Amino acid sequence: MRTLALTVFVFLSFPLGVQSAAKVRFVQAEKIQPTAPWKSASLDFILPGYGSFVHKNYISASLYFAGNLATLASTYIAYRNWRFYDSAYRAASLRQATEPDALLFKDPAGSNDFLSLQDIRNRSERGQLFFALSIVANIVIRCFSAAETWSLSAHEVERTGPHYEIFYDALGAMNAQGSYRFVF
Repeated sequence: MRTLALTVFVFLSFPLGVQSAAKVRFVQAEKIQPTAPWKSASLDFILPGYGSFVHKNYISASLYFAGNLATLASTYIAYRNWRFYDSAYRAASLRQATEPDALLFKDPAGSNDFLSLQDIRNRSERGQLFFALSIVANIVIRCFSAAETWSLSAHEVERTGPHYEIFYDALGAMNAQGSYRFVF
């Protein structure tokens, strides 16, 4: 087994594609470096769409910002409905406790329907569920926005940092040497 590994090592250690010397250039880092990805992502988590806007990705920024506003509005509406029906349920349960028969209550939202105590409780719990779901949706939108901003910022840091550029020859082939090493 060791001879196979040595053979593979020796065979693959020879230069690949040796046509001429590779043209490689070292590029210094730019003077002004972009913000660190974690800083951009944390700021974008607070205000979704901001990082996409900074990186000139306006469609994505507007979608994240609009999604954030929509989920915040739905959070407010769901919370208001939950508290409204919860208050109505408490009042109806106090009234029901004084009566021996099951009562029907006029819908507190203003429709002409009559609701049982369980119907009012169900509407209260539905409002609570929508409230929780809208909070989760808002956090998911914020996480996706922050992840995209992290990716854009990391790409910008890589682009402006120090790096090597490899040039191609006139035929379009890359002139570089490489080797593979397998250790068993």
